[in-house]
Amino acid sequence: MADETPRCPQCLAQVDSDWPFCSHCGTRLSPTNPLPPACSNCGAPVDTSGAFCWKCGVPLRTGREPFIPANVPPREPKPSHDEWTGAPVVPMSARPVRVAGGTRRRGPAPRRWAVGESLLIVGVAILVISLFVGWYAVSETGTATETRGTVTVQGTATFYLLDQYVTSLTCTGNGGCFPNTSTTDSYSQGAFTSVGTLYDVEAIMVIGSILLGALGAFLAFFVRGGRSNWTAALVLTAAILAFLAPALLVGAQPSVLASQTTAQTGSGPWSSFVGSCSGGGCGQSLPVGLPSSGSWAPAIGWFLSFLAGVALLIGFVVIRGRRRGYSGGPVLEFSR
Repeated sequence: MADETPRCPQCLAQVDSDWPFCSHCGTRLSPTNPLPPACSNCGAPVDTSGAFCWKCGVPLRTGREPFIPANVPPREPKPSHDEWTGAPVVPMSARPVRVAGGTRRRGPAPRRWAVGESLLIVGVAILVISLFVGWYAVSETGTATETRGTVTVQGTATFYLLDQYVTSLTCTGNGGCFPNTSTTDSYSQGAFTSVGTLYDVEAIMVIGSILLGALGAFLAFFVRGGRSNWTAALVLTAAILAFLAPALLVGAQPSVLASQTTAQTGSGPWSSFVGSCSGGGCGQSLPVGLPSSGSWAPAIGWFLSFLAGVALLIGFVVIRGRRRGYSGGPVLEFSR
């Protein structure tokens, strides 16, 4: 039952019933200010009609039961098994929840995916550009001194993937120059039919890389569920083709030019993929018969193919990282 010890209503200190004031805080102790009953454990004022202290929960030992309103029905225990199937009932907090469209994304992962998808698009765009620029260039320069001054003649030949090569002759000097010319021919109708066959194979590989890379970028960007394996396979194949095309040109072009060019001597594009020559070391001279110096090397399209392969390969790594860290398809997560 409640503690009947007199206590100060202000500081709850124990006082004597005959004291007019509290010896601890000075509160007046008068018959008009009766002392309330207090909890024997924490000293908080309590209602003797209750069974427990409102502050610390200790029973007041009044012998009364806790008050339960009559209009609140008692809570029925939840069934542990389904009445129809007999299977155990799983609480809602432990039931799996299907997340449509893939796993819930957290942290910086979406930014990483955006970077990977952007790299795929960039790689495909670079490959498209490489189709319309030169892949290989041969240049010869000859200089002659005449009575009217020095004349310099430069001839270039640029090889493209899409069945064409461009030759040009430019002349600079004080006099005796002929008009500058530029001619575009196709491999199939010109003097480089074997070279044209090689570049047709190159074009097929680059176009195949473009198509596979574009399809992989589409799946990665627009279809975010259940396509990560296909996306990675397509992108990896596109990257391999983008690397393989310029690598094949390095190994095959000198031998193809050697079989295509007749009466070649000395150094030239038929002897190595990259090189230079001068004077008598050059196997051929300009059409005007000037002794020349020359050089031959891959052009911008050859380098762009390698650059596109790097972009596609990095995109492949990002796509694989997404598949391992975050499943692309619908998954099961437990609600909280």
